[in-house]
Amino acid sequence: MILKTMRTIRDFETFNKTVKDKKCIIVGPADYLSTSNHGSFIDKYDVIIRLNNSYPLCDFHNLGSRTDILFHTGGIFTDVKTLNNDGIRWYVSKRKAEAPNVTKLIKEIEQDGTGQIKVLPIELKFLENLRIQLNKTEPNMSTIAIDYLLKTDLKVLYVCGCDFYGTGYNKAYTITPGWVWDDSQNKLVREKSMTFTMPKNGHFKDIQLSYLKKLQQKDNRLYFDDVLAKLIKEAK
Repeated sequence: MILKTMRTIRDFETFNKTVKDKKCIIVGPADYLSTSNHGSFIDKYDVIIRLNNSYPLCDFHNLGSRTDILFHTGGIFTDVKTLNNDGIRWYVSKRKAEAPNVTKLIKEIEQDGTGQIKVLPIELKFLENLRIQLNKTEPNMSTIAIDYLLKTDLKVLYVCGCDFYGTGYNKAYTITPGWVWDDSQNKLVREKSMTFTMPKNGHFKDIQLSYLKKLQQKDNRLYFDDVLAKLIKEAK
């Protein structure tokens, strides 16, 4: 079991080999992608990265048909079978390997035995440094993924579907078990007709947009779609 765990949990250097010299795209969960017709555009990238609960894949026409890397908070248990079906090769966790849900996921990966998914807990030092850059506030997963991926030797990083909750979530995004898509309301709702509310968070949009603007100015590998580019242009 120890040897299996060592094969499941990998380090940054191994992760870097997956994206080195590759054209990568982050596909966020924003609802504006639901009418984007971006599926074929997204699928042309070498590596497709999604965030948090952007699974199981659906709406290939607008959102693309595969996921190579999933950046996740690690705060909600993730079904291994679903991740395997989506073709995910890397589960990059904001939480450490010892966190209950991450530990449970690792055990399921080991029991699965396919060796398809590798787990990479993000280094605590990286997260601490990022929070300092954001005036000691908490980053969204999109900001974490962008900053982390720019530490690698990737060739291009394009970001779409990230508007900091501006348009809500698309159909492919499941908040937690018990949330379903309601066509009549055109939004995610809790089962048993409970009222949908956006998640409470301690994220500060303007601080993160300003930081992303600085990142793009320093790194010419980073590109944003029109929606995020407009938000960043307007950032202070």
